[in-house]
Amino acid sequence: MCLVRNLKHKRSASNSVIHQNALTRLIRRNTTIFYRLIVGLKVCSRRQQGSSYRIVNGTYAVIDDYPFLVSVQRWSKNEGSHICGGTFVSDQWILTAGHCVDDPEFRQGGIVRVESSFHASGGIFLPIERTVLHDSFDYGSPGIDYDYGLIKLVARFERAVPVRLVAPYRRFPPGELCTVVGWGMTKKTGDREQLRMVRLPIVRQEVCKEIYEGWETITRRMICAGYAAGGQDACEGDSGGPLLCRGIQAGITSWGVGCAKANRYGFYANVANQRDWIRKHAGVKISPTTVMVRANSSFFNRGGKLHRVEKVIKHERFSYATGDYDFGLLKLKQRYRRGTFVKLPERRRRFPPAERCTAMGWGETLGRESREQLREVVMPIVSQAVCRKAYEGTDEITARMLCAGYPEGMRDACDGDSGGPLICRGIQAGVISWAIGCAQPNKYGVYSSIAEGREWIRNHTGV
Repeated sequence: MCLVRNLKHKRSASNSVIHQNALTRLIRRNTTIFYRLIVGLKVCSRRQQGSSYRIVNGTYAVIDDYPFLVSVQRWSKNEGSHICGGTFVSDQWILTAGHCVDDPEFRQGGIVRVESSFHASGGIFLPIERTVLHDSFDYGSPGIDYDYGLIKLVARFERAVPVRLVAPYRRFPPGELCTVVGWGMTKKTGDREQLRMVRLPIVRQEVCKEIYEGWETITRRMICAGYAAGGQDACEGDSGGPLLCRGIQAGITSWGVGCAKANRYGFYANVANQRDWIRKHAGVKISPTTVMVRANSSFFNRGGKLHRVEKVIKHERFSYATGDYDFGLLKLKQRYRRGTFVKLPERRRRFPPAERCTAMGWGETLGRESREQLREVVMPIVSQAVCRKAYEGTDEITARMLCAGYPEGMRDACDGDSGGPLICRGIQAGVISWAIGCAQPNKYGVYSSIAEGREWIRNHTGV
């Protein structure tokens, strides 16, 4: 393939819980910028028909492993022509890059091929009703900002397997290996039709900004990934496809300088940054009438009893940007009379640094342990001063937050643990909220302070 915060659904891990088929050339500083799959531009005829660039130095993949992936195609003369990738986010909506849908010809004659490992054969075609381009979409100079697009199908596709989208403002730590998949160009000759994948590490924004210094290109809507030495990358034709981290879509293949060049990392639109936009236009959310809770079981997928949720309440001042006021309530449709209730702290109750507290949940682990069974991890409370220093320049630690964990990492909550409790002396002191990565050194877990949200809880529940 060529081109180009971490409200964690936090976790429990560790020893326990974790313990861009048109090609646009933009010349700047005598450098050719390849927009991974910019659709419908007049320069597309300039591409050499015999060239065979693609997911560079990747391996073949099959659609069964990525059932949410689709080939976005331009329909002409009774056949489709692959231009971009995309992912199902619901049974009628597909997420892709903005530059993939920024083309009148595509909007009038677009189609998607689904359920095939090959972009030119197999599977079935689904017609497109309309496309949505982000209001702030900007080709920029040279990067593409707000590179988000949505495709609505004419009809719902019952067999659609939606991708799991990253939680708002969740971030994956530098060095984490993530997967890019698509039907873009490769630098090897051979069959270009079959799906390919490549694993690339996340790169710190500071590193990418230094590499592209003076370009004013890198924004918080972008994720940087790749190897300093090059060699592996996404490429033309891969645009719109997913960047998958731990099975979650963290990014959308967007743009890059060449393909797999040394010190020229690939860029991906940050999905976490625009979850609200996706939700607003595609309606990708969980309806309160479909939310269930399982009670009285040590396992999240069996045992106990399921209870239907009647109402979901989010704190009015909750901010995706900062993770502040991260409080939510679920009201069950019927009273649960056998419940054992947690003890909540009184308003402004403080828990001192070093006090050992327990986080628990069914989130991811860093080992091979099963996620099905409930796990717990004991961690010390960390002072606000220490936590603020650890997150200095990246995130704001507010009065509504508690921090806990070890400076060396190793033990922490993780994806899937969000919303669970932090218990101190038998009292629920916090709600698992966010962090950078899982069990990373000097990146403590952040919890919503129940004491600071006590009045809000009482006002809505009477408790």
